[in-house]
Amino acid sequence: MRTLALLVLLLWKPLMADDVTDWIDEARKAWLAGKADEAVQNLDYASQLIRQQKGERLEQALPQPVDGWRKTDSGSSAAGAAFFGGATGANASYERQVGDEFSSCSISIATDNPMMGMLLASFASPMMLSASGQKLIKVGENKASLDYDEADKSGTIQIVVGQKVLVSVQGNGVSVDELKSFAAAVKYDVINKVLQDQQ
Repeated sequence: MRTLALLVLLLWKPLMADDVTDWIDEARKAWLAGKADEAVQNLDYASQLIRQQKGERLEQALPQPVDGWRKTDSGSSAAGAAFFGGATGANASYERQVGDEFSSCSISIATDNPMMGMLLASFASPMMLSASGQKLIKVGENKASLDYDEADKSGTIQIVVGQKVLVSVQGNGVSVDELKSFAAAVKYDVINKVLQDQQ
């Protein structure tokens, strides 16, 4: 039923490049010819292309390195519907070397993340959050949680955007202010634009 709904939506409102609409057209032809399995495969392929483009758009929200850091890796991903509910995302890694001291940070942006429900529940119950050693903070206009170990100089910030996208910032060999700087550098306006275009 979801596949059929996707087909109807995309026939009425083309969203993507011609590759997507081509596969939708192929699915329609297969369906009208009575080839249900082929129709489903073509629709799944079109869905995957849509997720890939969404991942590429989310990748644009990843920040450039802050002063003294360099980006070592970045990319986007799109899991099929059978994996993680069709999750889509982007990620980047950053490094800094000062003498013998090495620091690293990674940022991931993911939609349909299975952790989203649990994190939203913890935001609704700050006592549950603090019981696990985390703090409730705000990054821009978004609710976030901070888990930081002063002794190890490592921590994680998780930010929920529009209750649909989870941004995770994880750092090692960093101060809490540096971790927050990376979280603040994410382009949340880009993420919000992707979410708006889905509606």
